[in-house]
Amino acid sequence: MSDVSVSSGTFLTPKQVAEMLHVSEATVSRWAAQDATFPATRLPGRLVRIEEKALVRWLGRKTSRKALQVADPMVQSPDGGSGAGAGDARSAA
Repeated sequence: MSDVSVSSGTFLTPKQVAEMLHVSEATVSRWAAQDATFPATRLPGRLVRIEEKALVRWLGRKTSRKALQVADPMVQSPDGGSGAGAGDARSAA
C-alpha cells in the first residue's frame, strides 16, 4: 500500500495562506524562510505547505504578543499615569 496518511490535518499552499490572511504570497514565503516558528513544511521540488491547524496556533501566538505589546504601554505611562491622555488633564489645568 503506497498511500500516505497524514493525520495532522489539512495542508495549505502559500498562495492559499496569503489569500486567507490578506497578505502577499511573498510575505508568506518570507515568514516560511525567516521565522523558525512558522509552521511550514518543505517538500522536494521546493514546495512549501502549511498545516492549517498549526497556522491557526501560530497566528494566535502572534496576535497575543501584538496585543500585549500594544496594551503594555496603556497599563502605566512613564509619568506614572494610567495610560493615554493622563498628562493632558494636568497640563490644561
